[in-house]
Amino acid sequence: MTILDSILSAGNGGLVKQLAGQFGITPAQATSAATALLPALAAGVQEKLATGGGATAFSDLINSGSLSKFATDPASLGTPEALDQGKSLLNQIFGNGDLSGMTSAVAEKAGISTSVVSRMLPIAATILGAFLSRSAAGSQDDLTKQLGEIAGAGHSGVLSAVKGLAAKVFG
Repeated sequence: MTILDSILSAGNGGLVKQLAGQFGITPAQATSAATALLPALAAGVQEKLATGGGATAFSDLINSGSLSKFATDPASLGTPEALDQGKSLLNQIFGNGDLSGMTSAVAEKAGISTSVVSRMLPIAATILGAFLSRSAAGSQDDLTKQLGEIAGAGHSGVLSAVKGLAAKVFG
């Protein structure tokens, strides 16, 4: 079982059920969207860590353990705190970059609207942060390895959009 599979099956599928209910989509669509979003976000984090800009703050947040509660309680993903954490993570990863290419690619793959994907994006960032936080052993190497495994599960269209965005954001 891959890390991505572990994330999606957390809580006996409670995470997928939470996403489906929260965004008014089917569990299959929630799984498809998360399967595209999480690797894309992981690839964005990898780019961030590779460039070093703000990587320490991101690593500190992941290693603090403050996000891990979202990994153990899927219902907590529906809270304003989860949304705020996700927005903060997205800002740390992509700055003020335009994420429309990524949201369009994910929407097409998952068969849902871009507006749903846009609303789901911060929650997906919280999910990624929560699972990295929960399993982080405190070392940059472990974090990099986990991100590589998750990012490797992505599909080329979404990852291409993230790489294009990363090139614009990080130069």
